[in-house]
Amino acid sequence: MSGSRIRKAKEALILFLKSLPQDSEFNVISFGSQFKTLWKDSKTYSQGSLETAINHVQNMDANLGGTCIIEPLKEMVYNKNYGISKNTTLNVFLLTDGEDDADPIIDLVQKNNLAQTRIYTLGIGEGCSQYLIRRVAEVGNGKHQIVSDKEDISEKIIDLLEDSLTPYLEAFTLESNITNIASIIPNPNSIVSLKKNQELTIQILFSKQETPKILEFKINCYDPQNQKQIQYSVKLNLNESQNNEYFHKLAIYKFITYYENSLQFGQNHVNFIKLDKDIIDSKDIIDLSVQHQILCSKTAFICQVCDLEDQFKQQIQQRVPIVQPKQAIRHQQLNACQQNQRRIYIQQPSRQYQSAGCCGGGGPSNKYQNFNTSPSPQRYAPQTQPLLQKEKQTDQSINKTDNDQLTYEKLINFAQANGCFRISKEIISKINFKNLLNHQNLKDDVWFTFLVLLYFEKYFSQNKKSWYLVYQKGIQYLKQNGMDYKAKKNEYKL
Repeated sequence: MSGSRIRKAKEALILFLKSLPQDSEFNVISFGSQFKTLWKDSKTYSQGSLETAINHVQNMDANLGGTCIIEPLKEMVYNKNYGISKNTTLNVFLLTDGEDDADPIIDLVQKNNLAQTRIYTLGIGEGCSQYLIRRVAEVGNGKHQIVSDKEDISEKIIDLLEDSLTPYLEAFTLESNITNIASIIPNPNSIVSLKKNQELTIQILFSKQETPKILEFKINCYDPQNQKQIQYSVKLNLNESQNNEYFHKLAIYKFITYYENSLQFGQNHVNFIKLDKDIIDSKDIIDLSVQHQILCSKTAFICQVCDLEDQFKQQIQQRVPIVQPKQAIRHQQLNACQQNQRRIYIQQPSRQYQSAGCCGGGGPSNKYQNFNTSPSPQRYAPQTQPLLQKEKQTDQSINKTDNDQLTYEKLINFAQANGCFRISKEIISKINFKNLLNHQNLKDDVWFTFLVLLYFEKYFSQNKKSWYLVYQKGIQYLKQNGMDYKAKKNEYKL
């Protein structure tokens, strides 16, 4: 990783560090042909450890050789202490722009898969192994993102971090009053964890003749965040249920998919299916595919081709070309010319738009000067060049304003580990766009944080995914110091 990639990665890492929860522990590991760690053991998140980590990231360079991912995973993640703590969630974020031998890494993550561990992957640029990035996240209970060299990396990494803060459930079991079940897809025992808002669909195949009329299902799981057992109960009356072929096809499709994945990625994938038989083979899959008309790698659909050449020839012979008269063509060209002249003229910005651009806080105005839709092209032709020059000057004024205006990346640099913002007097004069007064004599950290959060909402709403977690920490800091951010915002009518 070098050049613009490492620069973007360093900026994203700093934003990532600023967004960490206050009650977390963290460490930074750099890897290439060898790997280095910031600390031997993870440190508690504080202002001191945050500043040390940011200084470490700023001094990073691509000087560790090639790409070797498996060694830091073995030594720093899956070491002798791995899995000892059942009450702590371990989130690993892997950023790479290169390729590595994927299968050993995937096997290592899959063999050490625990509910309280999540592996998140971010591939940077076209040279990264997308197979590695995707599969490691899949088998590691995480999520993956791939960012091109021209994309904003901050939004991607914050999306991964936000997902890592999501609560989850584990230890799934299923109880039922059905005595003879053919298969359960997926097997509840194979579900390592289920994150909040993540969908879980379980298909149960059984013989209708051997089951009671009222089916009862109980799904049991454990909530490690609140340390309590949860049970969901479902009852189904077969006489009132509809015989929908779609659900059978969906169940068979998942069954076949798990089987084919077991052949491609290893027999462990068969464990995702609970069967009433010891093994399944290719004949079972072919029979299910043909019976339910679900295409798989071992079957194919065959269609009958009808020869309609005569009909096509007849349609071609019936095509009639439409030729426009020359007078109509000239009339259309004249109208287009008039429309272009009017378009240049009516898009001239008003003075209100230019002044808004100079202060860096306005968008295009809906008001225009000298709005006229007269169709005479001769009237506006002499004004075309002066108008374009005036618009060019306006654009230069806007660009100058954008360069002087604070960016959300610059503001995030002032964020502290506890969520507050500490800024200088010069920055205060720029962000206090309403010239608000601290009537309640709030302490500086609280008042400055309030002003920064208002500035975020006012000018950077389009980048909210990139600064949302830092913003949330600021809201939490205000609440801890007795300030209602929403009430204050309404009070100042912003």
